[in-house]
Amino acid sequence: MKDLLRKAVTEGALREIDVQLACFFATEEEPLLMTAIAWLSAEVGRGHVCLPLAQMEKAQLFNYRHNVLADEVWQRLGTPNHASWQQALLAAEVVGCGERATPFVYQDDRFYLQRMWQDEGRVAAFFSRPRLAELNLSNATAILNELFGTADGEINWQKVAAAVALRQKTTVISGGPGTGKTTTVARLLGALIKTQPERKWQIKLAAPTGKAAARLTESLGQAIESLPLTEDQKRLIPSEAATIHRLLGVRVNSAELKHHRDNPLFADVLVVDEASMIDLPMM
Repeated sequence: MKDLLRKAVTEGALREIDVQLACFFATEEEPLLMTAIAWLSAEVGRGHVCLPLAQMEKAQLFNYRHNVLADEVWQRLGTPNHASWQQALLAAEVVGCGERATPFVYQDDRFYLQRMWQDEGRVAAFFSRPRLAELNLSNATAILNELFGTADGEINWQKVAAAVALRQKTTVISGGPGTGKTTTVARLLGALIKTQPERKWQIKLAAPTGKAAARLTESLGQAIESLPLTEDQKRLIPSEAATIHRLLGVRVNSAELKHHRDNPLFADVLVVDEASMIDLPMM
């Protein structure tokens, strides 16, 4: 099996690191496991979190490319099906279900690197935690009407997004260019401030890259100017967005961050632009 995986590297279907990882954890007597590990590594390299067994079909082996080589590999493996892959993973010492420390995890019909499985679990656990404090929303309707206007027969989706965000711990606001995402966020921040005008809100703005942070700084700054807030209230909204690395306090030559689970950001509200650009370990 190793010879075909090496051939895949030569043809550009796999990376050298994919094959090295596979050969380190699997032997020639474990061709399905060896191939699955190389495949998983390649998928992680493409930005995926795991390798679902439902996608382990010949056409997807090399991402719908190198079909002749994929057919050769598939024949060498004995034309495996879902049960074949599952059996190979369950029988492997290096694969666990998350209950013990193993390099790989097989859970819910998905094959993970241990690190990615842990990262996914931590992110899910954070988002499932309850909100620390509830807002007093007795005047929310009047505030939203002031900021977004009243209904004119059509649904104001920007207003809906802000209303949902006031009630939720986490809100994702999505839409194409020019759909008013930044305007919605500016008015949402204004609504938060106006629900509790006596509170000194701690608000942080961030984006994955310097370019995105600069764009957020400019567009949000323009949107805030038109809000019906006092100058003191406007000053509660940061005038500059930071990169996520700067926000978390990345240290040179170290994997440790200044801010983490045991030393969280001092913030009531965190706005992250271009959140889809954040990879799982950073998230």
